[in-house]
Amino acid sequence: MRNDFERWFPSGSGLRSLAARIATMQMTSAVSHGICVPTCQPWNLLANGLARGWTPPASHSSVNWAHWKGGSPADRGFGAVTGCGTAILFDPFVDAALWAYRISNKQFNDTTVLVLTDFGPIGFVVSEAQCLLSSGHGLDYGEAASKEFFRLQNLGTTGNNIVKGVIGARPIEAIRREYGEDPLAVARAFAEKRVLLWNYFPFQRGSLSSCGLKGLPGRSNCRWFQLCDSLLDCFLRSVRARKILWCMNGAVMSARIACGCKRYGSVWSHPASWGWKGFPPI
Repeated sequence: MRNDFERWFPSGSGLRSLAARIATMQMTSAVSHGICVPTCQPWNLLANGLARGWTPPASHSSVNWAHWKGGSPADRGFGAVTGCGTAILFDPFVDAALWAYRISNKQFNDTTVLVLTDFGPIGFVVSEAQCLLSSGHGLDYGEAASKEFFRLQNLGTTGNNIVKGVIGARPIEAIRREYGEDPLAVARAFAEKRVLLWNYFPFQRGSLSSCGLKGLPGRSNCRWFQLCDSLLDCFLRSVRARKILWCMNGAVMSARIACGCKRYGSVWSHPASWGWKGFPPI
């Protein structure tokens, strides 16, 4: 999968540059955008600006992972300059959908992007990585986690809902019985419907909670919403999205409204002319 991404998204391409932008975000920028607050220390472990071989930290503790990322504990993982992260480009779900699309289609066009607003503490990522790496999946967490998506394994509530929404609104057990023996069948289902995924918080994995307002950055500085919109804007342009489906939880919606951010409906479409102005610059 990494070799495919290296070929499809070479250095300087839109998606590769976007991943590097996220992966190498520095502490000063994080602070200025309101991401780093005392109650919500972020660890920028997901995005990976370089599609190359992956070697995990020596041991699975939050401090070791922060050092591995390239920053000291005080930097909370924002000190990296090489773009090293746990994913291939963005995160396992986003990468899985990108691979599914490109393995069946030559170029992005008329895609539908499902925008997720999940967020979770560092422990979720570290625990999942430790489990995958100790179960014979090899050293590449990003590839192993993405392949789990196609096997319909360890998806969690969000992953199960995504699969049911794309393949068919029936129990996930029934979908596993139908597709479980052929992981590529799941990939083909996503590709046929031209569905891609995006994590509205591609960097924000350090919250104290996976839900509720306390898991989000503070309201005193709302520039982080502008940053998220800007990153989403870059992704949409890179994949020539025609339609966006928002899966926005109540906490994120409330926080956006409190910050005076633009409100979005559940479905938003690009003009056919591609002459739109995009999100406000940050």
